[in-house]
Amino acid sequence: PVAVDGEGYRQVWGEASRMRETGEILSFASSIRCPVCVIHGLEDSTPIEGVVRPIEPLLPGLSVHGIPRAGHYPWKERYASELFYDVLDREIEEGLKR
Repeated sequence: PVAVDGEGYRQVWGEASRMRETGEILSFASSIRCPVCVIHGLEDSTPIEGVVRPIEPLLPGLSVHGIPRAGHYPWKERYASELFYDVLDREIEEGLKR
């Protein structure tokens, strides 16, 4: 069993939805000045294109990795966690070289 905080969920996603609708979330993306890596489960209910397409023009050098057989939490998932951590390790190593 997993404890679910329904009120916390509603607050976070309510704010996130508002920020998406107003474009505020994209204004934050354009102020990021460090390398950004997206590691996204390909079975997530939000398609990877919907995450990447809006931010890609705002983040030069964005790296994107789709993890097959993974949902929203690839670092926890049986078939995805090893690949998730491999990608993360490689991205950190590359970042340290810059």
